[in-house]
Amino acid sequence: TLDPEKPDVYLTIGDALANLGQLEPALQAYEQALQIDPAQIDATISLGMVHAQLGHWEQAEAAFENAHQLDPD
Repeated sequence: TLDPEKPDVYLTIGDALANLGQLEPALQAYEQALQIDPAQIDATISLGMVHAQLGHWEQAEAAFENAHQLDPD
């Protein structure tokens, strides 16, 4: 069963939506994952990627900077 309190659920949904070209709903799913776990690096990177695809350069940069802070390596 899917546990709505696990960020991986929203990460998977976001990935599926992004792969279908539904970028705005994908952003919402990644943001939901990050509300549950702000240290979810995969959701942070994916959020940045989708923002970049949408031309939201400042939001993309902020997401990538956050990802770098979460994992400097």
